[in-house]
Amino acid sequence: MSSFIPISSDVNLDFMLGSLTIRIVRLIHVLPDPDWYTPEHFHTDYEIHIIPSGRGYIRIDDAELLVQAGQFFITGPFVKHSQRSDPDDPMAEYCIHCEIIESANRPEEASANPLRSILSAFLPLVFQDTRSIVQDFESIMAEDSMQPVGYVHKIQSLLIGILVHLVRIVTEHRPLPGPDAGRGCMTSNEQRVDRVLNYIHTQYRQTIRASDASRILFLSERQMNRILKQALGLTFQEYLIQYRVRMACQFMKEGELSIGEIAERTGFSSVSYLYQTFKSRKLDTPGMLRKRLKP
Repeated sequence: MSSFIPISSDVNLDFMLGSLTIRIVRLIHVLPDPDWYTPEHFHTDYEIHIIPSGRGYIRIDDAELLVQAGQFFITGPFVKHSQRSDPDDPMAEYCIHCEIIESANRPEEASANPLRSILSAFLPLVFQDTRSIVQDFESIMAEDSMQPVGYVHKIQSLLIGILVHLVRIVTEHRPLPGPDAGRGCMTSNEQRVDRVLNYIHTQYRQTIRASDASRILFLSERQMNRILKQALGLTFQEYLIQYRVRMACQFMKEGELSIGEIAERTGFSSVSYLYQTFKSRKLDTPGMLRKRLKP
C-alpha cells in the first residue's frame, strides 16, 4: 500500500551539485503493511529508500539485508532488487526517485566527487541515519500538505540537505552488516557489468550508445569497456550487436514478424543493416535462417 506525494507537473525541483544535475522524478511514502512484498525489479533512475519505522528485508542482486527504523539504502539504475516487510513489525518507507545526470557543459567541482564515487560503484549496503534524514523527509511531507508560501523552494532545499547528509553518512561511516553480508555479494565490477547488461537487455530496441551506459556508471567509455572486456570478452558495442542478433534470431524462430519488423524491433536501423550484420558474422541470410529455424 503506497501513498504518493503529489507534485504537479509545473513544479521543478531540479538542482545542481557541482557538475551533476539532480532531477526529482517522484517522492513516495509507503505505509506499513505486513503483507508488503515487491518482487524483483529495477528502475531507470536512482532510489533512496529511507525507513522511518518497522523492519523488513531487501535483496539487492544476490545479497539479502535486514533493514529497520532509522536506516537507509540506495539502489541505482538497472540494479535488480526486491523488498518485503516483516509481518510482525511492518516497515514504512520514504522513497526518493531521482535522475542524476553528468553535465558536459559545466566544469567538474570537488563537491560532486564523493557523490560520483558512490554512484559509480554502489554495492548492497545499509546505513544508519545519523543526520536526521527521516525528519527532513517528514518536513517535506508537511510542506507539501500545507503548501505555505515558498513551499517549493523549501522542499528543494530539504532535498538538497538529504542528499548532502546521505553523502556524508556514506563517506564517514561503515555500512551495517546484513545477515548475508559477505556471502554471495557481487564485487563492484560485477555489479557494474550486471547494470550494463540490464541496460542493454531492456533498451536494445532503441538507439543506444556506449556513452549512454557509461554515464549511468559515472565512468568513462574506456573504463566501462575495459570492465566489460575483462568480464565478457566483449566491448559494449560488441555485446549490443551480439544481443540484437540473438533476439532477431529468436523472432525469426517464432515466425510471426516480417524481416522489416524484426529489424525495427531489435534496434537495427534498416533491413540492409540487419543483412549486413548477419553477413559479417558469417550467418545465413535472415530469410534463409528464418526458414531453417521456423518450426
